[in-house]
Amino acid sequence: MKTDSKKQGIGQFVSGSIVLTLSNVIIKAANFLFLPLYTRYLSSEELGISDLISNLTAFIAPLLIWGFDSAFSAFYYDEDSDVHRERVFNTAFFFLAASSGMIVFLMLLSPGFSVILFGNEEYKSAIMISLLAIAVSMWSLPFSLSLRMENRMMQYSVVLVTSSLALLFSNVFFVVYVRLGYFSLIVSSLLVNVLQFALFWRLGGDHVRIRYFDKNLLRKMLVYATPMVPLTVLNWLLSLSDRYIVNYYHGQDAVGVYGIGTRFVNVLNVITNSVFVSFTTFAYANKNEEGAKAQYSRVLDGIYLIIAIIAWTAGLFGKEVVLLMTTQEYAQAYTILPALMFGQVCYAVSTIVGYGIGFAKKTQYFLWSTAAGAVTNILLNLIFIPDWGIQAAATTTFLGYFMVMLWHYFLGQKVYPCRYGFKKIMITLMGLYAGCLICMQVQFLLKLVIYTGGVAILVFLYRGILCELVSAVWLKLHKRG
Repeated sequence: MKTDSKKQGIGQFVSGSIVLTLSNVIIKAANFLFLPLYTRYLSSEELGISDLISNLTAFIAPLLIWGFDSAFSAFYYDEDSDVHRERVFNTAFFFLAASSGMIVFLMLLSPGFSVILFGNEEYKSAIMISLLAIAVSMWSLPFSLSLRMENRMMQYSVVLVTSSLALLFSNVFFVVYVRLGYFSLIVSSLLVNVLQFALFWRLGGDHVRIRYFDKNLLRKMLVYATPMVPLTVLNWLLSLSDRYIVNYYHGQDAVGVYGIGTRFVNVLNVITNSVFVSFTTFAYANKNEEGAKAQYSRVLDGIYLIIAIIAWTAGLFGKEVVLLMTTQEYAQAYTILPALMFGQVCYAVSTIVGYGIGFAKKTQYFLWSTAAGAVTNILLNLIFIPDWGIQAAATTTFLGYFMVMLWHYFLGQKVYPCRYGFKKIMITLMGLYAGCLICMQVQFLLKLVIYTGGVAILVFLYRGILCELVSAVWLKLHKRG
């Protein structure tokens, strides 16, 4: 777990982002191409059941992790010492290993979870397997975080690509050949989590040493991480709770259609996940360096330009893409794409502008801003989903993330002022979102003209950072060549 220097340069950040982006392109492209296969062999009801179970575990997992993923990043570079980093790693690993033991108790409650979600105990086995997958993923987390914090992005990408491609082919095997229906995706997740843990252990298992477990450090990490627990609940309420309200009023078919819309949003994750993983190391390692704030602003401009173009493309041409990639049963998913895509743009912007809150260790600010977004989302969901279904769920999700973005920006500026081009982001984001809503039903040729105009405006406004991005990618590829 050795690092040559505490300081991580912008070149390492760009390099790491490129490596991860290329890895994610392979994964997401493969998943996207196999989407018609899933929609052919899984009904919207089966997909809805699978998503409801997955969303339950997405609520439970962060509670068991107890904010230690954030604490790991916040404490990792507090001391420029390999011994300190070993202590952070092992303190987190043994805490998470102990916390994962709660899964045994939760598995005993699986019949109750099934009754709450579906009104019967039929799905208890699927819930038990999904819970077991959480435990295995928790064991992998410290290895994943340490590779990312040390900027060992190539090794991290190898594990990511290997496990993701294994998940893809496992899904195909269980969906198409074994015909397990809703059970297919859940079984695949467990098997691939085991594979991922084995790969991470192969890379860093020799660093697991109980003698580096530090009780004093654990107390400090707990103080930092504990406010993250209600934050994880609020994040779940903001991003995933609408599925259960949709299920209550409109059934599992509607949840399945909504789930297809959210899968198209994963296109944005090719960029955002890659940048955030690499940016975390760069941001925390350089927060006190001269010129860091200017670099953070450039990062925000660069990521916003790319994801805004992706959201504009998917939102405007969503009808054509959804009808091409799915069956008629899922056709209405295109109507929710603009709100979901631009909601993710808001989330990405809020993440970057909120790093100052993490630097200052003011985790209560994250809590306040996410609470504002979650409360807004839940109230609007309860009011509008009964009559408007998945369209209301998507729109309220956008409004919730928009609220979080505003609060993260203003609170972040309070503790770590940084000159982001926030006004320009606000104007272009709202303009593009409105353009998608107004124009997504117009004829294709007219839509193409409108689309070109929107891209041209973005390119003109962000021409400076675009030139920097192109130059950085070209230099990186030229050096590798």
